[in-house]
Amino acid sequence: MALAGALFGALLLASSANAEGELAVVAHAEWQDLKAISLPVLRQLYLGRRTRISGRRTLCLDLPSGSRPRGGFARAVLGLTPRALDRYWLRQALSGGPPPPRELGTSAELLTRVARSPGTLGYVPWEDVSAGAPPGVRIVAIEVDGRAIRPGERGYPIVMSPR
Repeated sequence: MALAGALFGALLLASSANAEGELAVVAHAEWQDLKAISLPVLRQLYLGRRTRISGRRTLCLDLPSGSRPRGGFARAVLGLTPRALDRYWLRQALSGGPPPPRELGTSAELLTRVARSPGTLGYVPWEDVSAGAPPGVRIVAIEVDGRAIRPGERGYPIVMSPR
């Protein structure tokens, strides 16, 4: 029995260590047809190249420029450095392109906005929702090779690089 408890503790510790630095994609809880999203679709939404998923208008929310989560998201999902992303949005503004995602100051603000607004999509550090998403918010899996992978599971692709 003690061995089983020690083994469970080691597995739990390994699982939480794997999830460290992961970013969870979140959506309004009533958005039931959005169970998983692919990285290409997420990239298109966050770069303003797409505004709808399954016919629903989507509002993307962002964390503050210069924050570690935003930099990690830019690298892992958009394939851009934070500086390159800033230049991208400057070019869009100068050419009359789409506006950038709405920026919120904290994960708590982002989660509150998602909970109150159907059609919103955002991301937060996994540790902010690992004990459970707040009411009105769902965690969206990432589709990789036909599999829906959630934060904390092997192969989850949205990981912030170390500082």
